[in-house]
Amino acid sequence: WRTERRIHICYDGSRYDIPALQWTQSSYIQPQMMVEDRYFYDPASGKYTVDRYLDDLQSRYGGIDSVLIWPTYPNLGIDDRNQLDMIRSMQGGLAGVPKLVADFHRRGVRVLFPMMMWDQGTRDPGQSWPKAIAHLMAEIGADGINGDTQHGVSLAFFQAAEHERHPLAFQPEHIPYDEAV
Repeated sequence: WRTERRIHICYDGSRYDIPALQWTQSSYIQPQMMVEDRYFYDPASGKYTVDRYLDDLQSRYGGIDSVLIWPTYPNLGIDDRNQLDMIRSMQGGLAGVPKLVADFHRRGVRVLFPMMMWDQGTRDPGQSWPKAIAHLMAEIGADGINGDTQHGVSLAFFQAAEHERHPLAFQPEHIPYDEAV
């Protein structure tokens, strides 16, 4: 089963030997966090409060190694903005998002965002999804992608990240039930 899965996604374990992805070897605790989380975002000031969010997690269960930031729910599909537009629409836009990523990095926490290949009814990104996603992740300094509902991440995403010269860790969401036996 493992061999078949690795062939299916064109797996190459040497990608995780490169220095920029060494963090994946010791990232054990990774919550999924909605951008509306009141420990992460203060609506009164209109600012992200990364230190407050991380301090809370440190006090409750010893901290985290990485975080999956979820900006799409519950708004994706309300208008024509796509999943990447939702990241760009976060407070502060493309000036604010790289700063919040840098704030996590300053505390030693890696940042991932989701990719939703089922996002077909919104605005076309104007290029292939792998290229569009890799470019935005490089622009904001993100460390990886979570493949929402995906059983694997195709080689095209790795290649797009390599083309951007911004290696990304890729994380499929789950194993198909019929194959998990």
